[in-house]
Formats: sequence, structure tokens, C-alpha cells
Amino acid sequence: MAILTGTDCTTSRLGSGLENCQPIEGLPNGVILTPKGWSLNKTSGTFDKAYVQEQVQLGNFIPLVGCFEAVAETPDATTQESQSGLIEVVRQGKPVFTCTYKKGLAFQKIAFSYNSYQQYDALITYETGYIKCAESVDGVSIKGLSVGMLNTNGYTENNGSNSASTILKFQVTDPFEYNRYVNLLTDLDFNPSTELYGITDVTLTGTASSSVGKLKVKASWLHNEQFSITGLSSANFKLSLNGVEEPVSAVTYDSTAKKYAITPDSTVSSGQSWIVTLHDFVNDVDCAQLGNKFYRGNTGAFVVTA
Repeated sequence: MAILTGTDCTTSRLGSGLENCQPIEGLPNGVILTPKGWSLNKTSGTFDKAYVQEQVQLGNFIPLVGCFEAVAETPDATTQESQSGLIEVVRQGKPVFTCTYKKGLAFQKIAFSYNSYQQYDALITYETGYIKCAESVDGVSIKGLSVGMLNTNGYTENNGSNSASTILKFQVTDPFEYNRYVNLLTDLDFNPSTELYGITDVTLTGTASSSVGKLKVKASWLHNEQFSITGLSSANFKLSLNGVEEPVSAVTYDSTAKKYAITPDSTVSSGQSWIVTLHDFVNDVDCAQLGNKFYRGNTGAFVVTA
């Protein structure tokens, strides 16, 4: 193969003609964080609701959507001016997105936990239901926009004029990718702003006595112990008896005590050590799905009393 030096500038120039039909994304309203290195082949892959929900359930996608407003600012290019007044570009400006959320103190804690540098890439969501991504140079696959800084500022308190808010900022680090290889995912079978939920962390507390013969489990939202998670069934619980997985025979919910009564196949006996985990047996992941929502948590080991 011949050794080439220099570059063929003509191959990177695009024609200046425009047709009368192109998608307009509208206002940005959130971001879906993706792992560094994630990509999806445009021919063999399918970016639909089922795929995205699976990635959320696996912990690969983190949706931070439905923000109050999102402002994108790109600083002017840094330039150098000669004595004669000629200007040359030193570097291109890197876009910074500032997303404001009106979702309370719980969301502040959640968003703050993702503060990082070069740990995630980003798919940007829009009010039209479109999603902005980047394409590979060869056009074969899509990926998230390259992100460096991802930071949530301190909680902004209600000041009498503006309600409390969470402000998350992230910087797109590749101006060439952002301006040359950016594209929109359209005609999706879901609206990412209204149908996409992240994983809800659940505090599970387990007790059991041999006289009752059942495992009693209370499921509360991590950020509000007085909010009970209801609607779970036998398909959502995985049991471990002394370190060995145990089938679930039946599950009922006591709305007064706000506890699940779980009947395992084995007899509940004094001294046994049990762990109850929210689980999805279809995808074999410790994260239960109820409709469009996902729930994650386990009791830790608890011992059966007499």
C-alpha cells in the first residue's frame, strides 16, 4: 500500500445545496448519558423503545430528561491576529450545555452522583421527540456525543422569585464531531421526554418468623421512606436461602402494613438466612420492570426468628 502524506481537502468539503426537507430538532430538554465507547450499527442495530429500555435496565443508559430548560452555549473560536490584521483560528469553541431541572432535592442528589470527567458520552433529547447523536466517520454506526466535564452545581434554593432547581452542565469536547458528524434520530416509537425513566433505587427491609412461615418485605423509595413501592409480583422477586437461589411460590401485598408477604417453596425455619432482591428473570438482571419504570434494591441478609 502506498504511503501518503498530506491530506485531500476536497474529500471533506460538502456541497452547499439544500433541499426543502430536513428535520428541525426544536428546543433541547434533556440528556441520556451513555458509556464511553458505546455505539450501535445503523444497519444491524435497532434504536427503539425496547432497546433503549433494555440499556436503561442494564445500567448503560442514564436518562436525565424532562428539564425545565436547556441552554447550549458555544464560545467563539480562539483566534490570533497578526500585526497586519490577519486573523487565524487557534482552536474552535467547545459547546457547553446547561440544563435546569425543577425536580426537587431527590433529583439534586441523583444528578450530583454523576459528576465526572470523560466518563460518559451524551445523547441530547429535544421537545420534538428527536435525539441528537454522532455518526462514525464512515457513517456505519451512531454513538453519543463526546463529553468531558459533567457537573451538577450546588442546589439552587427557592429565593422567592425563582423556585428551587438543579443545574447540570456538560461540555462536548469534539467540535469537529459536533458540527460535522452530528445527526438526529427521528421517527422513534417512543417520546424520550415522557416515556423514558431511569432506575428507581428502593430500600428493601426484610423480616421473617417461623411461626408465620412467610418473608415480610417492606419496599420504600430510597429518597422518601414513607413512599411505598406497590405493584410488585412474584416475577419481580429473587430469593436466596443460605446463599442458594430459592423459587417464589406466592406474593401478596398488605396495604395496611405496607409490606409484601412472600411465600418461598421451602419451609421458613428459625435460623435461616434470607436475601430478597428485585429481579427481572427475562433479562436476568437485578432490576425489576413495572411498565416503563425500573426498580432496584435488595434486603441484605436477614435471619428468621422463632
